[in-house]
Amino acid sequence: MMAAQKERDKRERQAARTKAANLLDKAVEGLRKAGSQDDLPYGLLARAKFFRWQRQYDRAWADLNEAKEIAGTGSMYLHLCDYHLEAGRLCLAEGKTEEADHHFSMAKKMIEETGYHRRDKEVERLRREEDIKIVEEG
Repeated sequence: MMAAQKERDKRERQAARTKAANLLDKAVEGLRKAGSQDDLPYGLLARAKFFRWQRQYDRAWADLNEAKEIAGTGSMYLHLCDYHLEAGRLCLAEGKTEEADHHFSMAKKMIEETGYHRRDKEVERLRREEDIKIVEEG
């Protein structure tokens, strides 16, 4: 009985992940079709986060790099800051602590330059998580 319930739960979780992936794909595609370059990075960053959670790191990097390219050409500094935060999280997930530190440093610098202090706590929390990973690895 327990095994059947676990299998059912597993199928439901997989169905929910599939539905979430489809919705994110539709959102990104809708932003592309609308020609909404200002908003497209939001969709790409959200989907990159989802891919990170699913350990689909190559797909996450693809979305992050596209978001970075759009944000960089359009001088969208807040999107670039969010790119560096998510890139840092992705590097941590991949065990790349030095690269994560670089991205967190860039995010912190951009926060200070732009006044995007809404992200201050997030940068500090991520740095603490990074410190914990370094201690665990050491």
